[in-house]
Amino acid sequence: MKARRANILVLTGDWGDGHTQAAQALQQTATASFSHHAQVQIVDILQLFSPRLHALCKTLFLRLIRTCPRLYTFLYERTRNESRWSRIFEPFSLMSSHKIKDLIDALEPDLIVCTFPLAAATVSRLKQNQLIDQPVFTIITDHTCHTYWLHACTDHYIVASTDIRSDMIRSGLEPRQITAAGIPVKPSFLQQYDRMELARKHACQPERTTLLWMGGGYGMMGDDMLALIGQIIREYDVQIIIVCGRNQKLWKQCRKRFHHQPAITCTGYVEHIHELMAISDFIITKAGGLTTAEAMSQTLPMVLYRPLPGQEEENAHYFVERGCAWLSRHPEQLLRQIEILIQSPSARAAIRANIRLLHNQKAAFTALQTMLNVHVQARQTDETAHPTSLLLTP
Repeated sequence: MKARRANILVLTGDWGDGHTQAAQALQQTATASFSHHAQVQIVDILQLFSPRLHALCKTLFLRLIRTCPRLYTFLYERTRNESRWSRIFEPFSLMSSHKIKDLIDALEPDLIVCTFPLAAATVSRLKQNQLIDQPVFTIITDHTCHTYWLHACTDHYIVASTDIRSDMIRSGLEPRQITAAGIPVKPSFLQQYDRMELARKHACQPERTTLLWMGGGYGMMGDDMLALIGQIIREYDVQIIIVCGRNQKLWKQCRKRFHHQPAITCTGYVEHIHELMAISDFIITKAGGLTTAEAMSQTLPMVLYRPLPGQEEENAHYFVERGCAWLSRHPEQLLRQIEILIQSPSARAAIRANIRLLHNQKAAFTALQTMLNVHVQARQTDETAHPTSLLLTP
């Protein structure tokens, strides 16, 4: 008798694209490699709860980290470990719990996966109150084990590295609860591309050094960055691709300032970041968990500029300590590092070599494999009369 496909519900939230991108990576990997064994449905719990309130909270959150980074750092550090401070997020999980419970009842998933901290907190609360009984997974999308990800009734964690796994075990979690699979990225980032062909597609010259500049959505590129880009293009024979994301104001500024520069390409939010990474020699970006994981998948050297307080700082330190990225905190330092990487192919090659040693190309695959094994084991417990062999390969 053919086994029914596992119905996996992924709960996410779009405070930063990374949580949603990780969810989509799971969905696309399931379609590509596990289509006979699993189907994945994604729900943004913030949109589910209240679209208007969500938009307001997101704006306030981004304004907080831009204008009051010290306050954000204070709150992040105070809530890092379990304490009375770490309970300040509880009202948010209470507010959303009844709608998520109704959603779970309607969809009847076999497994629940959370790629967003608030989703993890809410689902854990529902399970703790015995309102749901499905296995619950949390995918931590940064190099951190902050308490806003960790909850009593989460059955299993998918984490970015063995270092994070060790930290979580030291904090009291069972080793069997944690899989160090890496941060899931979409299958498109794992493919090999013809640089010559892609360069022609995107109107670039493949023989010229190409810089990919990202981070506009979080206000990384102010006037100082635009002036720096102009200086680089005047002094070096390079081409620069600027990705402004959903920052329409920045996109218009770039188009106006650089319209006469054929070596500068400005774009807004695009779905083909994997192609832009494939034709680039290095990237200047923020230290978001998904962006860095995607760059690692393309073995793309990274210059991480002014990481946001909290998880971005932790991501940056992780990669810098392992020789996979350089860290810049002010424009003068950034310019020096860019000049070195432009002039030294050997410096870029050394970073790429470190990335190859560190990166796990099968993060999404391993995460789904782990989830399906747990699902099969749960079914074996309930259906001992007809046990199913473990799903170790798709």
